[in-house]
Amino acid sequence: MIYLVLFLLLIALMNVYFWLGRKYGIVAHVNERSSHKKPVITGAGIIFVVSYLFYLLYAVVVGIEVNWLISISALMIALVSFFDDIKEIWFFFRLCFQVVAVLLLMWQLKLDFSISFLGLKMLDWIAFSFLLILFVGAVNLYNFIDGINGLIGGLSLVFFISVIFLDVYVVDFIKNIEKIYFLIVPTLVFLIYNFRKKPVCFCGDVGSIFLGMIVVYLLSLLIIRTDNFTYILMFSIIIIEAGYTVIQRLLMGQNIFKPHRIHLFQLLCNQYGHSHLKVTSIYVFIQTILALFVVLANYYEMSLSWQYSIGGTVFFIISLLYVLYKRELQGGHLLEDGKPIRKLRKMVYKKESTKKHI
Repeated sequence: MIYLVLFLLLIALMNVYFWLGRKYGIVAHVNERSSHKKPVITGAGIIFVVSYLFYLLYAVVVGIEVNWLISISALMIALVSFFDDIKEIWFFFRLCFQVVAVLLLMWQLKLDFSISFLGLKMLDWIAFSFLLILFVGAVNLYNFIDGINGLIGGLSLVFFISVIFLDVYVVDFIKNIEKIYFLIVPTLVFLIYNFRKKPVCFCGDVGSIFLGMIVVYLLSLLIIRTDNFTYILMFSIIIIEAGYTVIQRLLMGQNIFKPHRIHLFQLLCNQYGHSHLKVTSIYVFIQTILALFVVLANYYEMSLSWQYSIGGTVFFIISLLYVLYKRELQGGHLLEDGKPIRKLRKMVYKKESTKKHI
């Protein structure tokens, strides 16, 4: 009953936000990165933050234990991201807040598993620094997939449903599973308005960064609790789409923080005119199959060696198909205008010509 009330309340709040968005011009304007042709209200991902605040209130009233550090972390970075949706904030300023937020996330993991940072050796601090960079990167990868209608909502829904099944039937790793339901409800509400041919709203950084923090925390919690890295497959579509595109742009000598249109889903929707809903459905379907494999493999207690073998093979095949298909869509190349690559070629050619001359 409480979730039905929450659903109806969030529907009403969304409509109030639409009115405010139109009145104060909180819209995503059409630019060189856009997959839409008209300005659309953005920042509607604030609905996830509002629902999470309702969860915190509910937890305090009912007496449920709350993980306050990750809650403060996610809410803090969501607030900064919402201001960025309204008026662009200097990237370095946002990055500083993201680093602080991820440090709080890591401290929450420390408390959850009673990990001691005192007395750590230099190698451990190097690993800690690497994880800090990895987590910040993962949160931003989640932000990068907010590009076409329904994608971020669909992938989040698959993740949250998988997490519930794993917690109930496989391994108890979430202290209070109610928080997941308070995230599923706003996801459904958001999809009602976003998973359309002509979306009413976009998630914005406020929603995608907030979801990224929560997802990265839950995934880390699950992996540390089980010592099973196969669960990364639940994040794999985001790694392949956003992660590989970041690597591609770095090799092309591009600024990865500036707008672009070379995600595979952007190529499919913008250059080749495929339906947003069709492309999103394919992405969500693939992620559902991968999540289903992980869930069933652990439910039926498949050995880790088999999980790593099958999971690694599947991930490699999907990655290879992704790269080859994207290369084909981009005219048989992935690094056109790649300055680093051109410089490397010049160096190689220069050395070869010198050898021939000698």
